Amino acid sequence: MTSDERTEGDYRIVAQALADPDCIGFIAAVTVQRVGGIAHGPREAYRDERLAGGYAWPSAEAACLYALAKAQEVIRESPFRLCC
Repeated sequence: MTSDERTEGDYRIVAQALADPDCIGFIAAVTVQRVGGIAHGPREAYRDERLAGGYAWPSAEAACLYALAKAQEVIRESPFRLCC
C-alpha cells in the first residue's frame, strides 16, 4: 500500500494505492477529512475505497495521483458530496 497526504483548504486528503486482489495493479482509494473549523478534531467528510469502479492502475503512483485529483474535484466542484 502506498499513500500520499495533502491539504486542500479546510480539508486533509489521504490518497491510497491498494494492491489489487487479482495482482494486476493498484486500486485508488481516498479519504477526505475536514480539519478547519472543527472543534473536536478532524471529521471524515468523504470516503471512496474503489475509485473508478475498482479499476486497477498499472502503478501505485498513478493510483495515488488519480485519488488526489478526484478528491480535489469533489472539494472544489462538488462540495455537496461532502458530509461536513
